[in-house]
Amino acid sequence: MSGEVAVPPVDQGCFRRLLGEYDRGLAGPTLLAMGGVHGNEPGGVHASLRVLDQLKQRGLALRGRFVAVAGNLAALSQHQRFLSRDLNRRWLPTSVGELRDRDTVGDDDEDREQRELVEVFEHYVATAHGPLLFVDLHTCSSKGAPFTCFSDTLTNRSLAASIPCPMVLGLEETIDGAALDFFNERGLPCLAMEGGNHHLDTTIDRLEGGLWLLLVQLGCLDAEQVTDLARHRRSIADGAKGFHGAVEIRGHHQIGPGDAFQMEPGYQNLQPVRRGDLLAKDVRGEIRAVEDGRILLPLYQDEGSDGFFLTRQVSRFWLGLGSLLRRLRFEVVLLLVPGVRRDTASVDTFVVKGAVAWWLVRSLMTMLGFRRHRRDGDSWIISRRRTDLSPDAFPWRPAVDDLGTA
Repeated sequence: MSGEVAVPPVDQGCFRRLLGEYDRGLAGPTLLAMGGVHGNEPGGVHASLRVLDQLKQRGLALRGRFVAVAGNLAALSQHQRFLSRDLNRRWLPTSVGELRDRDTVGDDDEDREQRELVEVFEHYVATAHGPLLFVDLHTCSSKGAPFTCFSDTLTNRSLAASIPCPMVLGLEETIDGAALDFFNERGLPCLAMEGGNHHLDTTIDRLEGGLWLLLVQLGCLDAEQVTDLARHRRSIADGAKGFHGAVEIRGHHQIGPGDAFQMEPGYQNLQPVRRGDLLAKDVRGEIRAVEDGRILLPLYQDEGSDGFFLTRQVSRFWLGLGSLLRRLRFEVVLLLVPGVRRDTASVDTFVVKGAVAWWLVRSLMTMLGFRRHRRDGDSWIISRRRTDLSPDAFPWRPAVDDLGTA
């Protein structure tokens, strides 16, 4: 399809929480996909519906389940990012707990959406007969490369690696309260995929392709069952324009009401920038790149609080070394550094006391997946996510692949 074909509006018949479920009764993983958590991003809904339609038309013998849900129904119906608040910002356990404890009287539009989504998510987590992977499908206001982002666990990396586009490390940790956090806190693998510009049909192609590739990677389908798998892989790779590596977040320009933020025209996702390049302007003046790197998610829409992110490419060598050191549990060596201790409440949290200790261990801890930083007096609290499944668990197979019996 031509990339200049506009994304059609979501048909009113699609405005239902459960877009569809495909289950042939065979034991296997669950791929739970959500599109439209932002109402001006219907591409993920279209992509999910395409996959559901093809699964049913071909009658594929899928192991496990493919489940597709719509995120913000009210905002989708009005083609707005959100109506009262960003639905993709309050998914940490404290926020979900507060929502549960609060009376429904006085709920805003997104509170009602989130209550329903929590019920849906918990249902499919509870009824999964094998591993469950959650994938959140997004589109953006700029053009450029598609990408995946996720909490930096080896399992999430292995799943994301099946999609031939750049991996962004550290974005999920930069934006607290994304829907991925609901699954991260439960030790479940999860990732988000940005397919491209809101308005291009090739964006839907890429998101659809990502779903097919994940179904194969999980073990729900064999590659031979997806006759156009090579086309899907090529569509994503073409969008990435040959850049299939990884980048990590280095800077985040947040914007607020009254900033009059205006992105300079022409920037695309993961486009290289040089230190000093003019990126945007606001009421305070010019905003320039503070270092060489690649720009991510430059904002070309009125809604949203993230002006742009700056990233730096991570070499394959450092990615591989980090993976090896994690498997060797190298983090225990950090305890030999004065001022570093393990938090008593969590094996995946370290307390680093003092600027010298922090300077000595910061880069190494990031390589080991410790990406969540917060300051507590003169100490840094640094933690990482954990996925209960091994990265070697996929493609997953039950002990007995026989009508749900494992």
